[in-house]
Amino acid sequence: MDVTWVVVADSSRARLFALGQQNQLGELQDFVNPAGRETENALNSDASGRFGSGMRAGTQAGTQAHTAEPRVAPVEHANEQFARQIAQVLQQGLQQRRYSKLCLVAAPKFLGQLRLSLDAQVEKRLSHALAREVASMNVPQLEAYLQQALDRDSGAS
Repeated sequence: MDVTWVVVADSSRARLFALGQQNQLGELQDFVNPAGRETENALNSDASGRFGSGMRAGTQAGTQAHTAEPRVAPVEHANEQFARQIAQVLQQGLQQRRYSKLCLVAAPKFLGQLRLSLDAQVEKRLSHALAREVASMNVPQLEAYLQQALDRDSGAS
């Protein structure tokens, strides 16, 4: 088994491909993270940070109390969950012996989140990690980009 899986992603969308003969991509799955497109304000419009005027333990009557700010911004949390979801699919695919090599191509910040989410065994299969904004490319454009990037990388070795 010498199958390479390729993940092309950003914080709002990830596509999983199998790299075939002559570097042709066959799409296996498409993942969407609607929260990845949301603005911080849209995701932050819940009760966090609102002021209340009710009595709370440790406050005096008539004073305002507020809820604590989250440690991680909602959009960051959603993106981390999305990265973990993709990493879980990659782990399952490896356990099922569906691929032997892995190539990640993702927006720089999301690539970091994705790599942090990878299981150690999946990480060992990682042959390339390319920090590029290419998730909006169509398949022929991705094939051309990967051909160039992988040829350039193998020429540098």
